[in-house]
Amino acid sequence: MITGGGSGIGRAAALHLASCGAAIGVVDIGKRAAEAVAEDISKEGGMAASYECDVRYSEQIQDVLGKIEKSFGPLTAQVNCAGVYKTQRFLDVTEANWDFIMDVNAKGLFFCVQAAARSMIERRRGAIINMSSVAGRSGRPLNVHYAASKAAVINITRSAAKAFGPYNIRVNALCPGVIDTPMWQEVVRTKKDLQGREGVEGILESIPLHRIGSPEEVASLIAYLISRAGAYVNGQAINICGGFEMD
Repeated sequence: MITGGGSGIGRAAALHLASCGAAIGVVDIGKRAAEAVAEDISKEGGMAASYECDVRYSEQIQDVLGKIEKSFGPLTAQVNCAGVYKTQRFLDVTEANWDFIMDVNAKGLFFCVQAAARSMIERRRGAIINMSSVAGRSGRPLNVHYAASKAAVINITRSAAKAFGPYNIRVNALCPGVIDTPMWQEVVRTKKDLQGREGVEGILESIPLHRIGSPEEVASLIAYLISRAGAYVNGQAINICGGFEMD
């Protein structure tokens, strides 16, 4: 089950894990985007189906998970990539802005994890990957609500790892930096509006590897973490950012 599977890191994860032999439930709020990814997987001989879901609503999450298990059998792994972003000055954030970001990125992810864990506990096996961000590691005055939501993801991950580790369910988070996704293109556009080109160039100059990461690189790490090779990794928030963030 991959939420946010219709684009960006979620799409790359769906394609990569399908190439490894996994049956993929592509979950996204965008019906056509999810369908396109599932079709791409099927064309390559993989197994996939698409599901429309707004993760802000726990009943939709539960309904989709049930449909995935009906199609493919018991859930063995969940990758939570569904997320939203907004560049906005601290004093410009409204209650509606705050609630929307937190509802998708924190609340939605929490109930995805909860639903997956309930399914996995009975079989005492499973892996859950939550998409956080380097923004969740330190202060972000131009996207405080996004940063707060991603810090919450790290804490949810650690709490879940402690709660479900005894059932052989591993829960980890990834903290991507600058990755070439539609979300990054939105960051570029909005930061230019607020700070000019210097704002974007400042971020890129802070990456020791001097390049942007690819969704496929993140997907490879996801595959490792849910595989047997990553069987002793639990409760971690792993940066994948070219050295942009080192704590």
